[in-house]
Amino acid sequence: MITRYVVIPFVLISVTPALASSVTFSDGTFGAFTVAATYESDATNTTSSITQCPTCGTGGTQGLQAQVTFGTAATGNPNNANSLPQATFAIAENLFVYNPSTQGGILSINASVNKDFSSTENSMGIGNSFRPFIEQGGNFYLAMISGPLLNGPGDTGYNTLSANGLTAADFVLFNFTTGVSGAGNPNFDGSQITFGLAQNFNLAAGTTNTADYDDLSITVNQTPLPAALPLFAGGLGALAALGWRRKRKNAAAIAA
Repeated sequence: MITRYVVIPFVLISVTPALASSVTFSDGTFGAFTVAATYESDATNTTSSITQCPTCGTGGTQGLQAQVTFGTAATGNPNNANSLPQATFAIAENLFVYNPSTQGGILSINASVNKDFSSTENSMGIGNSFRPFIEQGGNFYLAMISGPLLNGPGDTGYNTLSANGLTAADFVLFNFTTGVSGAGNPNFDGSQITFGLAQNFNLAAGTTNTADYDDLSITVNQTPLPAALPLFAGGLGALAALGWRRKRKNAAAIAA
């Protein structure tokens, strides 16, 4: 009787994560925008416009302008305690589309824009922010990146507002029917996402308020796959092939 010993090689598998990749969307002129959703607390006494303007960008270049004038009789949002008039817009960039289910999960988002904010309101410390937004499955999720406050009347001049490493928890569900935020965040491993920016005006009646934007950039940082996964799969394949070859060799020896 011949005893045969099969030696199975030890396969060392690295567990070092693979380098994460990223996808960047950028638009300096807002050439592919649409107004995806609007909330106005008092549409009867509010005049608003969202336009691609030829000279309102940085250095007199093409950009995007959101402007709202609240009439002297404009009223606030009945769904929250703030009695000031409110107008909120979701401005979608139709070329900023990413599908986590087919392109890979999202680890985080980097967002940046140049913004100039002005108001005729006579007030100190008027809030000014960049609100990147996500539309997913018919829902809208807004984040907030704070910029320099405005001491009105006047304007801030152009400032770059940006943040890196925004996670799903930074994007909060916003209801464009009621004009208030709710519970809920986007699914960074789920269905298709369209990116853009939202502009919220929540200022006194009788004021005109303008936000000019230029050079919007959104970077999707993809979730890295562990380097061990492809190596592990390759190791299993090699072991399976080795076992099959030795089985054939043993069968041939017995037949002989």
